[in-house]
Amino acid sequence: FVRAILSAEVRYRAKVAEVGPRHIDALLARRDLAQMYMSTNRIDDAELILVEVFQGMSDREPNDAIRAFTIGLLGRCLVLREKKQPDDWRTFNTQSLLGGALLGQKKYADAEPLLLKGYEGMKQREKTIPPEGATRLPEALDRLIELSTATKKPDEAKKWRAERAKYPAEQAPMPREKK
Repeated sequence: FVRAILSAEVRYRAKVAEVGPRHIDALLARRDLAQMYMSTNRIDDAELILVEVFQGMSDREPNDAIRAFTIGLLGRCLVLREKKQPDDWRTFNTQSLLGGALLGQKKYADAEPLLLKGYEGMKQREKTIPPEGATRLPEALDRLIELSTATKKPDEAKKWRAERAKYPAEQAPMPREKK
């Protein structure tokens, strides 16, 4: 597996050099690396890459097959976390991330329970979130605000905005979480 991961990293770097980091071919090479990490149970690494890849695909149609496949991989990360770390704050963060990806596809009914459960689970475990994960709760709230706005629920949006106001307005991107 180490060789496969190194090979995937080399392919990704070559694609970036050839076409740039935002090009779909580079993003797909990056996604391949995430799959390699998943196969070796490096879920934290895989998840970070999948979120990065999904964000890089924001210009693609919501139901694009490539986006859908990437969302499926994020769903697989959630399944793995639920089996290995059912009560860990990162499992709930993954729920929120997956809910956010579905929100981007305008699959509001599918996104809502993931977003709610993800936020609530992290909130209950807030004291266990390390400093490098401090942005995760406000990000989860931002997704809930976006959902409430998209589904035209102003009272819910107001509630989530009030909760969001308890956290710093802007925080720099955090490095990956440690166990």
